Amino acid sequence: LDSSGLVFEAEVVISRPVFVCRLMQGWSLHLTRDPQHPSKSRHVCVVAGGLGGLGLNFTPWLLDVQNFPQVVITSRSGKVARDGQGLGDRLSAIMAQYGAARVAVRVNDSSSMAETRALLQVLQGAPSWLHMPHVLRDRLIRSALPDDIPYVLSAKAVGAWNAHAVTA
Repeated sequence: LDSSGLVFEAEVVISRPVFVCRLMQGWSLHLTRDPQHPSKSRHVCVVAGGLGGLGLNFTPWLLDVQNFPQVVITSRSGKVARDGQGLGDRLSAIMAQYGAARVAVRVNDSSSMAETRALLQVLQGAPSWLHMPHVLRDRLIRSALPDDIPYVLSAKAVGAWNAHAVTA
């Protein structure tokens, strides 16, 4: 319980039974354009690891609501890796709607400091950066092998550090 009378929980257990934070009714997050700061988004936004569902759904919002003039979607391959959810069609629709002048797809491994730095040099400035990479190895954590952990986390933790280091 905090001073406003709201209850916050931070309990997660990875075993049986599994405890996670409760969903709270009545809470919503509305992210809208800020009319007091219409020019805040005059630079590019990089969506690292952006060819997954989250990145492809965020891209139109960045362009339409946040008014970024350009979004650069990066991934290690530059291609939609898992198209079972229609992500290739979603990317094609985004490209058709906004065009290559507003949406670019670039090959970039965010776990590589050299590649992250090179991307920043190509963009010629300090972009906004959304870090959404994921590396899939379908296993429960308790079944993970020692080699799985650095492989999966490198795109997340190391990539986040690299993005911070080159944009700070």
